[in-house]
Amino acid sequence: MDQIWIANAHLKVSLSSKLGGRVTGIFPLAGPLENQNILWWQAQNEVKTGQWLHGGIPLLFPFAGWVWDDEHNMGSYRIGGERFVMPIHGFSYSYQWNVLSASESKICLGLEETDESLGMFPFKFILKQEWELRDQELHCHIEVKNRGYLGQGETQKMPLSLGLHPYFSAATLPMEQVILESQARSFCPVSPEGKAEPEQIVMEPISWDLSQALHHNGILCNFPPGEARSSLASKHIKLSIDGVGSVPTSCMVTWSDRRGEFFCLEPWMGKPDALNANYGLQWLDRGESLIWSTCMRIA
Repeated sequence: MDQIWIANAHLKVSLSSKLGGRVTGIFPLAGPLENQNILWWQAQNEVKTGQWLHGGIPLLFPFAGWVWDDEHNMGSYRIGGERFVMPIHGFSYSYQWNVLSASESKICLGLEETDESLGMFPFKFILKQEWELRDQELHCHIEVKNRGYLGQGETQKMPLSLGLHPYFSAATLPMEQVILESQARSFCPVSPEGKAEPEQIVMEPISWDLSQALHHNGILCNFPPGEARSSLASKHIKLSIDGVGSVPTSCMVTWSDRRGEFFCLEPWMGKPDALNANYGLQWLDRGESLIWSTCMRIA
């Protein structure tokens, strides 16, 4: 696996351009977790298109979660009258990215459409992800540009519902010692098929013990304006994830595996099945761009 590093006085971060441009490690440089990877990551050499690879922080593009078509077929959708097959969480995580620029504490990676991707998503695009360390914060900016629709019909607008999928290591952050805190006002359980179930109103600020499996598969949503923030707090570290910028982060998804090796707290623009749920879905005209930003603070 290729390994790219950025660092500052507080943190060092590893990425792999070969494996979807994903972050593979976040290492505090001081304190009880000094030089320990807070992400769950098992070294891999390759990933096949459409094959989900667990670990690190993969980017979810063009859609986070599964999609369904108008006949309720999971993993397919229609646009411009055509039916397309889409893997879970899109496809950008399974492509090799190009390094566009790099400095000691910042890197920018890029990806464009291929003949293969056009068979799943009939748009030409420019996709960039920039990761930058600022003090104890890791900032991520995802930029997408619609370069044109190549499918049938007159559709010109590109649908998007992006996400990030951080896997936090239970070896570094034992779930029985971690509290999930959030500004969300609602919580949606997720069905076995991956769809959001009806929202449950949360009457008090969320402070949940992650030893309770009830909270391991759901969607935090309905955040106060400008406060899309959730945190994982233990006696050694506090990880806060914020949606920042003009394009909103509408949801934070929680998920863990049955073996208890990791816990995921994932900022998403919207809910699963974005084209039908129409929750957080964005549309880009031809030639238009958007930038979606998040910030992770490790203290």
